[in-house]
Amino acid sequence: MNTHAPRALGTLTILVLAACTAGAAPSPEPSPDVKESIIPTDLPATASPTPRSTITAERTPIAAETPSPPDATGTASPAAGPFGADVFSDPDDCAHPSGAYRVAFPDAWWWNTGFENAEIGRVAACRFFAPSSFDVSSVTRRDPIPDGVSIWLDYAKGGCFGFINPILEERGVEIDGFSATVREFAQGQRSDSPPSYYRYTIELTPDLPCESPDSQTIVATTGVDLFGSYQDNKDMLDRMMRTLEIEIP
Repeated sequence: MNTHAPRALGTLTILVLAACTAGAAPSPEPSPDVKESIIPTDLPATASPTPRSTITAERTPIAAETPSPPDATGTASPAAGPFGADVFSDPDDCAHPSGAYRVAFPDAWWWNTGFENAEIGRVAACRFFAPSSFDVSSVTRRDPIPDGVSIWLDYAKGGCFGFINPILEERGVEIDGFSATVREFAQGQRSDSPPSYYRYTIELTPDLPCESPDSQTIVATTGVDLFGSYQDNKDMLDRMMRTLEIEIP
């Protein structure tokens, strides 16, 4: 689907939401005012897959920006731009339902709403991102990332994100006041192997071990096995992380 609006994506029965521009995969053409495609998300965890269907929703209107009133000197303060406008010329954004993060991305990109999956249960909104539409019905316990996704984010409470691949590159960064580590990992077990995946790890509770039930972590990842150009996806992930707003739930 190609419409100008924030996108979101459906539930187990199907699909995704719509972006502003065509992506790599073809998608149905909606009417000009259609904003996104959504599938109801109140399916029980044991529900069996049903035939695909699409329910469209109109684009949520965006309030027009108004300039701030003049200050004491008689000069008007500049009005704030959209969230992420300092990084993307035409940004969209979404927030994890926990409230842990909000992130911006190009308006042409697609993202998922929350959905139910009979095998892995509830999957939170604002986790998967791609330049074109993708089908969440491909999710399984073995392959929890839908086909067609280029970047994924995750928020975990009381869990660890370990790794066994050799690190090709590692650096420390700060994201919205939190210390984070960026790592690129090699394929297999050889440190001179080609890259495998690229990940930001943000420890929201650095004084707690990750095994603690109160620990909280955000990770953001792309990899060579995900959709699109690995280098382009790395660059996009770097830009998205520049917009990330974090709030410990």
